[in-house]
Amino acid sequence: MIAAATRLLEQGGRDSVTTRAVADAAGLQPPARYRRFGDEDGLLDAVAEHGFTRFLAAKQQIAPSPDDPVTELRVGWDTVVAFGLANPALSTAARPGGSRRRRGRSGRVVPGVGDDE
Repeated sequence: MIAAATRLLEQGGRDSVTTRAVADAAGLQPPARYRRFGDEDGLLDAVAEHGFTRFLAAKQQIAPSPDDPVTELRVGWDTVVAFGLANPALSTAARPGGSRRRRGRSGRVVPGVGDDE
């Protein structure tokens, strides 16, 4: 379901991630989303969590450059920008105005995001 929702998000934006569309794309019955993720926000949170887990794994593969902290900072920044450009739909799903709350399946809350609600 996460992969199907991610594809729909990338192809048509947040409005395309409907219960029926995700279920059809994943080859499941619509109630499966509710059993696994709860509401739409739960699914979008799982999509964002999955995407950023991939991002962090890739970022951790970058060899540190302790001799040149400026280069290390630039490489880190370039990695963040490249990820955002390559995954614009994910970036919008994971910020305020995307998903209304910041809890993934793990129940963790991302501090400072959506706190004004």
